[in-house]
Amino acid sequence: MTVDLREIYHLALSAAEEAGRIHQERLHFERTIETKSSPADAVTEVDRACEELIVSRIVAARPDDSIVGEEGADRVGTSGVSWYLDPLDGTVNYVYRRHDFSVSIG
Repeated sequence: MTVDLREIYHLALSAAEEAGRIHQERLHFERTIETKSSPADAVTEVDRACEELIVSRIVAARPDDSIVGEEGADRVGTSGVSWYLDPLDGTVNYVYRRHDFSVSIG
């Protein structure tokens, strides 16, 4: 199977830009903060909303790809292509309204 890396790049870029807009739009709003494995391992509704958005974009364009999401949106695919997502990389920085956070898609 041939994989079009340009298609994958543009899909990842587009999804990351959309998620980044959500980060910026919600940065100064009050947010619900939960913890996962430890008090320093935070997750917010922004993490979850961004992961849902990214997964929906990938599934719409490439329904047979595998996805491993930081917030649990895992899907087993058959294409041989796997996506690894951290929809809000730097959640603790985001919670404290620092600007060193990002969307990570690999």
